[in-house]
Amino acid sequence: MKFRGPLPLVKALCLSWTPLRVFRRKTILNLYLAIDHDLEIIPVLNKLDLEAAMPEEVKDQIVDLIGCDRDDILEASGKTGYGVEEILEAIVHRVPAPKGTRRLLYRP
Repeated sequence: MKFRGPLPLVKALCLSWTPLRVFRRKTILNLYLAIDHDLEIIPVLNKLDLEAAMPEEVKDQIVDLIGCDRDDILEASGKTGYGVEEILEAIVHRVPAPKGTRRLLYRP
């Protein structure tokens, strides 16, 4: 799995976990890529509306895995729209602004 696009312009990764017992391999690989590239990681617990959801257990696993505070883990449901505004706010507040000249930042 590789990041698409020019990696030097990527500043953060909004990483979504499903609140089930097992993490997907792709999620872990993306996490390690983000750590290797010193990216800001925004953890999101998605699909909270699933009947088999175990959000508290999965939050514990996320904290153990990436060392964040439980309060840093955002909760969301794409199905209902719950938490989307908080995710967008986190991106605005946690992701550093791009550096460089306008010409370099916005190439066609």
